[in-house]
Amino acid sequence: MFYAVFAICWIWVSEIPLHLLHLTDVQMFYVSALKGTLFVAITMVGLYVGLNRMVKRINSIQTAHEAELRGSEEQLRLFIEHAPAALAMFDREMRYLRVSNRWLDDYGISGRNVIGLCHYDVFPEIPERWKEAHRRGMASEVVRKNNDKFERADGLVQWVRWEILPWQDRTGRNGGILIFTEDTTAQHQVQAQLKQLQEEFHEAQKMEAIGRLTGGIAHDFNNLLTVIMAQSELLQRSSLDERALKRANSIHHASLRAADLTRQLLAFSRKQVLQPSVQNIGEIVAGLTDMLERILGEDIHLEISGGRNLWPVLVDRSQIEQVIMNLVVNARDAMPHGGKLKVKTCNVHVDDEVFLDDVTLHSGNYVQLSVTDTGSGMSQDIREKIFEPFFTTKPHGKGTGLGLATVFGIVKQSGGVVSVETEVAKGTCFRVYLPHNQINAIPAIAEFSEPYPTNGFHCTVLLVDDEVELCSVLAEYLESAGHLVLRANSIPAALEIAGQHKDDIDVLVTDMVLAEGNGRQLKSYLGSRGCKARSVFISGYTDEVIADHGSLEPDTLFLQKPFEKAALLKKVWQAYHEQ
Repeated sequence: MFYAVFAICWIWVSEIPLHLLHLTDVQMFYVSALKGTLFVAITMVGLYVGLNRMVKRINSIQTAHEAELRGSEEQLRLFIEHAPAALAMFDREMRYLRVSNRWLDDYGISGRNVIGLCHYDVFPEIPERWKEAHRRGMASEVVRKNNDKFERADGLVQWVRWEILPWQDRTGRNGGILIFTEDTTAQHQVQAQLKQLQEEFHEAQKMEAIGRLTGGIAHDFNNLLTVIMAQSELLQRSSLDERALKRANSIHHASLRAADLTRQLLAFSRKQVLQPSVQNIGEIVAGLTDMLERILGEDIHLEISGGRNLWPVLVDRSQIEQVIMNLVVNARDAMPHGGKLKVKTCNVHVDDEVFLDDVTLHSGNYVQLSVTDTGSGMSQDIREKIFEPFFTTKPHGKGTGLGLATVFGIVKQSGGVVSVETEVAKGTCFRVYLPHNQINAIPAIAEFSEPYPTNGFHCTVLLVDDEVELCSVLAEYLESAGHLVLRANSIPAALEIAGQHKDDIDVLVTDMVLAEGNGRQLKSYLGSRGCKARSVFISGYTDEVIADHGSLEPDTLFLQKPFEKAALLKKVWQAYHEQ
């Protein structure tokens, strides 16, 4: 537009002076030619200047665009390489175009230049299902999966969350795919551990519920068993015909089996009463050798070995004997066609915490008791359930499923731990760790030699139990041995009797759980009234007996219900002679 205006102005303005000069035709010709030449020259200069400025401006714009493009590419490179996620861009041949450092780290190829390499050459173990996902991405489909397992060629197993996105080139065609992955192996492991903890928590709740149920019914059930056992025993001593005596014997035998079952339940729930004393585990094992050989039979070779100078442990000897017996019986049942059983004891020092399967062995000194067999072993599924009450692999009616649960309960209540190593068809090893006790030796409760010295031994017994029938049958036990029995079914009644006969009472036999209090309180009340009789505590409800420590004081005389007549008479004799 500017050029057109300039040209018109040039033509018309330059013609006016020429007409005023009245030039000849020849002069006019030369002047017009000169004017045209000058116009062309001015035009050329103008065009040159304009075009030059235009070129410079274009170059400047292009340079700015290139710089901006380079900046964008650098930002993209930095973004991809340093992104806190695993990213990789591929062309249609699955060759690497861009890759993040996180991708290189997650897949173990840090420091390797993979740009231009085919993804399938870098990871030849890529499964076909992933290749199919890549092909779907090349077809412009978005593909993703939240939790996928990737088994690498080096044996490493990873869990990943991935997503495949197609990208387009300048022509609008699909130029390849962008793969985003996140290594979720750690989260997967945490979730697996959380699931295991939840299962263990539910298992613990189940065990606690069973334990509470066991403790809750123990009192009434053991009272009933004591009555049944006592009445059947008294019937056996009566004048009965052979048929009636056989029935009485059967009743008594059944009550003994029921009592054993109750003790196993209490041991499992860690609610049985312990009477601990300082013991040598090696001596306990040695004392059981003959019995163990009879249990195992001729097809199983028993080998017993033990370290010298075993550290003393504070345990209930009878309970540890039960642990050994149960482990040996369990091993015998795992070797129906014979084999070898090794029982070993040794001292073990632990510097730092040791994790044994699902138990933890804290630092300290322990005495280890191991029972190893060459039997059938156990699968992992069975291994996880062996300490559950009532779980058994034996045929119906052949086992209660309480043997190993009892072992676990006794060891736990004794302050120890038990671990298991097993392999199918290669045998099983149970290891019991009992803590070394460094306190002064606590003597075992004194016992007397047999036969029981009944001749000339008679005393006055204050018998207290709020179960009338049980109190009656226990009184009959004592009276049949010649003792004078003062009965009371409550604490107030016992205090009233004691007020009348406080100087005559030799022994107090009382239930631990009474309607108005407990046996310890009754003993204290009697002591404050001047009655110094030695006490024998009886109970089937162990929580009131063991208090907060899980065991009785070493000098406490205690009978766990149900019990037989001889056990009661022994405790009364012991109480009378230890005053």
